[in-house]
Amino acid sequence: MGNSKTIMLGAMSLLIGMYALKIKQADMTVVEIGSARAQELQALELAKTGIDLAVNELTATSDGLSRTRTKTLMGGTVKYTNTDMGYGEQRVTSTATFGRQVRTMTAYLTKVESGTYRDGRKKKKWSRWTVTKMYVKPQKDNWSTDGDII
Repeated sequence: MGNSKTIMLGAMSLLIGMYALKIKQADMTVVEIGSARAQELQALELAKTGIDLAVNELTATSDGLSRTRTKTLMGGTVKYTNTDMGYGEQRVTSTATFGRQVRTMTAYLTKVESGTYRDGRKKKKWSRWTVTKMYVKPQKDNWSTDGDII
């Protein structure tokens, strides 16, 4: 009877060990996917920030020249380009990189004329831009799970 108890205890230990190993692998996979999702969301926010920075620069200048800027902020990099499309329209493309994730957003802007108040005074000394369309480039997720299905 002593040997059978030892064999049974060894088998139970082996099963518990294998179960614990699979739990650890599953936890590592969940952490990796969670980290990739957090990086994706941060890259998307950086892309939105790039569009805001480009619109800010457009309002500060009177010319509609095309420009490309690259900034490092919030732990990532954002590159935004505004392209003059003529007739008071601009296209802003913002590409943000955070960790391994890259996200691209494109916004189409239309210039709003400053005009005058009823008493004849000018409303603004700077130009205003309004977003007419905004697109987010679809991105394929590149999470690696080593063949495990979650």
